[in-house]
Amino acid sequence: MNSQLYLQTEFIYNRTEIKDIFFTAPYKIMRPFRRENGLDITVMMASAGILGGDTLNAEYIFKANSDVYITTQGYEKIFNTENNIAKKYTKIICEENSKIYYFPYPVTPFANSDFRNITDIELDHSSTFLYSDICSCGRTGMNEFFQMKRFENRLNVRLNGSLIFADYTLICPSILSYNTIGQWQNFTHNGLLYAYFENEDKQTLFLENARKLSKSMLKNGVIGASLAKKGVCVRVLAMSGDYIFSFFRLLAKKHMNF
Repeated sequence: MNSQLYLQTEFIYNRTEIKDIFFTAPYKIMRPFRRENGLDITVMMASAGILGGDTLNAEYIFKANSDVYITTQGYEKIFNTENNIAKKYTKIICEENSKIYYFPYPVTPFANSDFRNITDIELDHSSTFLYSDICSCGRTGMNEFFQMKRFENRLNVRLNGSLIFADYTLICPSILSYNTIGQWQNFTHNGLLYAYFENEDKQTLFLENARKLSKSMLKNGVIGASLAKKGVCVRVLAMSGDYIFSFFRLLAKKHMNF
């Protein structure tokens, strides 16, 4: 299966609108919900999950002054890919003064799955951008802990063409144990939140709030928050994807209007 998605928004008549949209199965876009001058958009997958040999490509272009919160319909499942590989590529372009919040639900890799994901993001210096990325160690309810063949996730964030943040998550249980100190320890879910603000004072405040909220919300988890070359990186280990997702959304809501 080769699925394509293309979405472009623009700010017109004092509100954000979808200018152009195209998708092929199993990708689908729900009718967006309006939020003052912004849009809440949900990306759907009209299938149970991703299979071996599947290739998914998505491109989002947010024109100047767009205000968009984008999420998915639920957890993304990576089924047993057998002797194949499942691939996904996402490209996000944020133009001047855009406010984009990309918060997909967590990814669950099944036993014997092989998944390669790349996300490339291009920001304008005046844009505001928050990105969430959460994955689990497997179907914990089925006692699948690090039984995937390979899970590879790359994130590249560029500002006006220059790389300002990069993250690479690799889970390959055949070559490394992940339930040790310095790895996942005994936690089952790993989350990343990246935030970019043009105003450096906002970045500092975001960092401080991440550390303060972690003391009250993440008592059963581990958090690390630091300034990147540009922006703020928050990394969380916990026992629940919903727990991390709720923490990220609460943190984002303290700085955004969605």
